[in-house]
Order: sequence, then structure tokens, then C-alpha cells
Amino acid sequence: MGELSGRRLNRKQSTRIRKSEESGYNHTEATKLKKLLFMRPKNPPSAEPVMDDITKLVTKYWAFNKRSKYMYKGTHHCSCHVSSTNSDHFIGPNYDILTNSLCLHYVQFHRDEIPQDELDRVVSLLTPAED
Repeated sequence: MGELSGRRLNRKQSTRIRKSEESGYNHTEATKLKKLLFMRPKNPPSAEPVMDDITKLVTKYWAFNKRSKYMYKGTHHCSCHVSSTNSDHFIGPNYDILTNSLCLHYVQFHRDEIPQDELDRVVSLLTPAED
């Protein structure tokens, strides 16, 4: 503990790695996780939520999310003042996709700010493979 790839870590880095190891994934694994919808919208939310197949797909997996045991010291706020939780969440068919607690909010109310390649990733990562 305290070193990564032969480099000495400061106390904050060492604590972050130790906490992430306690949450079930270590620093090396955390950098390899598939991450989805980590963004900071700048515009006001849409007047009505977008309810389409992408929203249904995110809702389906969000309903059974697993909260990471790693907790941040604070939360972040969307441009429309919706607050996140202080931890990340695992979603997906195998709980192998890391996202934040505002992912569904972003898909519903900030769709116009999500780049098309990120929406394509949402569909490809959350659509179960057919046997």
C-alpha cells in the first residue's frame, strides 16, 4: 500500500485506493471499468422528460443498481440544482458499468447535451447480448 507502479503516493491518493479496494474494486480495476454518463450539463433541463427506448433501458438497469461502498466527501449538482449521491453506482447486465446517481436524470432531462457517441455507448453497453 502507498505505492503504485513504483511511484510513491501521497496520503490522499493512498486513502482513495484503500477505500476503492474496500468497495470491491481496486485502483487498477477502477481504471478499466466501463464508465457511462459522467457529465456536467450546463443548460436548463427540458420542460418534459424524454421517454424513449434509451430512457427505458437506463431505467431498467437503474432500478437494480448496486451502490459502490466508496464514498466521496461531497456531492455534485446539476445545472438545474438536482443533487447527486456521494458515491458511484454499478449498473448493467453484469453490474460492470460504473455511473453516477444522476445518469437517469441526464437521459431524461438533459438529452440534448449528451453527445451521440455517448448515447450509442449507452445502448451498446446496456443491451444484453443475445445467445
